[in-house]
Amino acid sequence: VGIMMKTSAEFVISVLAVLKIGAIYVPIDTDYPMDRVRYIIEDSKMTMIMTDQDYKLSAENIEYIGYRDMMLSAKGNESIELSPLSADKCREVCIIYTSGSTGQPRGVVLQNLGLCNLVESFHERYKTLDSDRVLPMTSNAFSSFVGEMFPILCCGGALVLYDRKLLLDNKFLQQVLEEKKISIISTVPSVMRYLNEMQQLPSNLRYLISGGEKLLLEDVNKLVGKLIIINSYGTTETTICNT
Repeated sequence: VGIMMKTSAEFVISVLAVLKIGAIYVPIDTDYPMDRVRYIIEDSKMTMIMTDQDYKLSAENIEYIGYRDMMLSAKGNESIELSPLSADKCREVCIIYTSGSTGQPRGVVLQNLGLCNLVESFHERYKTLDSDRVLPMTSNAFSSFVGEMFPILCCGGALVLYDRKLLLDNKFLQQVLEEKKISIISTVPSVMRYLNEMQQLPSNLRYLISGGEKLLLEDVNKLVGKLIIINSYGTTETTICNT
């Protein structure tokens, strides 16, 4: 099942809904060129796309489901029963498409076991609390979003969601960090450099997790000793993070 939505609560609800029925979800960035979207549809052999916009493409055998239409039609069916999520270790959970920087994008299948290991490792390493709040700053179609969404939800913490384009405004970002009491940020070194120059860090911030690019000492030299900095790395094929 493709999920082509803006970063929102509706996106997260749709992911959980797809997993609840035992299907595999394939996130599609709403800003992707249509050629890339068509390739993902055909390559993954998806049969359905959940969307919050009018994104219909000329693709065969695809059913489009509008999120709002689905919610309206479901209001009268409060007695629907769903089976518990499958605990099968080898169950396929999602397909994440790589950037394609080295050629055609590849669909990487993530399994339940790898995702569970990632969640447990996240909790063990970062001592997550139910009061923690994570601010994702990447596309919801990237593997890093998977590595932020599931761990924080599984510990009872909060996922704070914004259109990532808004977060490119440094003043807006600083406002969000303080007002929403963000405690964990997973981002790229270019954002770390901005935080490094802030005269006063947001009071609740305790972890900065860097990934995606090479992290240099000068990116974080003023932050050392003020909070915990993690230089994180992993390919999608290794369930997002392995060092």
